[in-house]
Amino acid sequence: MKQIYIYVIILAIVLIGVLVLALIPKQQTIDLNYNVKLADYNDKITLNYELTVDGNVLESSFDTNRPLSFVIGAGNMIKGFEQGVLGLTEGQEKIITVSPEDGYGLANDYKYVYQNDLNEVLNAIKQQTGNDVNAQYIQKGSFQDLMGRACIFDGYDLNKNIQTIKCAHKLAGKTLTFRVKIIKIEKPGELILTNKDQNFDVNKDLNKA
Repeated sequence: MKQIYIYVIILAIVLIGVLVLALIPKQQTIDLNYNVKLADYNDKITLNYELTVDGNVLESSFDTNRPLSFVIGAGNMIKGFEQGVLGLTEGQEKIITVSPEDGYGLANDYKYVYQNDLNEVLNAIKQQTGNDVNAQYIQKGSFQDLMGRACIFDGYDLNKNIQTIKCAHKLAGKTLTFRVKIIKIEKPGELILTNKDQNFDVNKDLNKA
């Protein structure tokens, strides 16, 4: 009789266990046998972006429906932006903060160097100011070019009649905040690069030059 009670107790414990397991929600099985593309160097990436500086939205492809495409590591984008998209997947969104050092440089970083005919420079200044100036005088001045960049005169060569001008990007010294959403990632074996893929409008804020 005692053994019967033991069997009944064991059976009851088993039934309770089965019932408890039946009531526990089943975990979904995740299929890991799929290919996830992670953005990496040499990939062609297409994304929408929004650029905010000092709390103001300067550009947004979300509004214009004109996504940006570029090859990571090709040197056409600023360093901080390229590094920010590494490891992202298609459909992923991210906020990327880029310091001036990884963006367009510090405020006094005149990294764009141009050389012009000295006479043409002096004539242009005369047309804008109405005053005759000499080469030594303009070395002390600074100005903004047509692209809104801060520029300085940086020496002249009277023998070659060449005036050197250095300019900083108009966003130099600024911290840049990008909101991006990845649309498409193409691995090197999936695409054939064309010149159009690798060149960008020099007037766009996102390009490096």
